[in-house]
Amino acid sequence: MDPYQSPHSEFRAPSEEPKRERGLPCLGCGSLNTSKDKFFRARPSVISVMLFGWFFLVVKAAFHVRSSECRDCGAIRRYKTTGSKVALGFVGFVLFLIVLAVVSEINATGAL
Repeated sequence: MDPYQSPHSEFRAPSEEPKRERGLPCLGCGSLNTSKDKFFRARPSVISVMLFGWFFLVVKAAFHVRSSECRDCGAIRRYKTTGSKVALGFVGFVLFLIVLAVVSEINATGAL
């Protein structure tokens, strides 16, 4: 072995099909050749983030429905993630606290 000679390597041609991210299994055919949905395809509005802050992003996450499309049979699967369900629970909890504060203020002032 000559230490000054470059190591021998074989040329490997890149595969014909581009590398794709794999999503959830298809419910129709069971294929793993599905597309992944991107959460923030469109950027949130700067004005809405300035007015509502982080709560805007939580509300958007709570009501966002993701989708994946099977590249083999064309079936479309729509689903909510666990994070969406947690965000929805958080939004519900915040709304419950707001209603509770309004009701307690009405009872404290005696106005009705």
